[in-house]
Amino acid sequence: MPSLKARIQFYNTLATLEEAGVPRIRALQTALPYGFAAPAKQMAHALQVEGITMREAMVQLPRLFSGFECNMVAVGEATGRMDTVCRSLAMWYEFVGSVRSKIISGLLYPLLVYHLAAIIVPFISTLTGDVTSEAAIRRAIIWLAAPWVLLLAWRLFGRTILAIPGVSAVLVQMPLIGGVIYRLDCARFFQAYSMGLNSGLGLLETVDLATNACKNPTLRNRFRQLGKTMRSEGVGFTAAFLSRP
Repeated sequence: MPSLKARIQFYNTLATLEEAGVPRIRALQTALPYGFAAPAKQMAHALQVEGITMREAMVQLPRLFSGFECNMVAVGEATGRMDTVCRSLAMWYEFVGSVRSKIISGLLYPLLVYHLAAIIVPFISTLTGDVTSEAAIRRAIIWLAAPWVLLLAWRLFGRTILAIPGVSAVLVQMPLIGGVIYRLDCARFFQAYSMGLNSGLGLLETVDLATNACKNPTLRNRFRQLGKTMRSEGVGFTAAFLSRP
């Protein structure tokens, strides 16, 4: 999987080439960042030989491009504003990167305290005679490994866990964690909402697009209700949003 920096560079490069009037097939065959060069040439070949759209070519590479990216590119192709869409996607991943950096920096101090405690507490237990040295070492190793094992499990099975009915709703209601999840998904929704409007997408379609940017299924369903309210009651976004606090 290409790095976030490479993905930002990929979309910035495509935006620049689109603005310069370079044909899309030729743009995909230019020197693109690591991780995208070979797939881009594959996409260019599909566009040229199969006559498919760029969105359809991206769908054929699900491990590289998310559904959100494919939908945004489809908007660019439909509105003729591919340069704006690519620039917006680059800004989107810059936003994702900044959020990720803030989360990591915010967790550094608690993780440091936890790791120090995982070493000090078993050591103190040996001094008081509560446990043997071997048991204290085993306990320290388990405590030190626990957060990284949980992180790995979440990376591998996070989507599967969230798909279990009720899990996402419980996470949203948890103290501290629920607030963080809510704020992150709100940020994702409104960032994607802004991107859709700037790309020339209709209001209802923009709400649907922004909804798919949310990670938590419970919050995603709440935002999806906005579009349903707008369609059924014929109201604008603000009225629909205020009706569902």
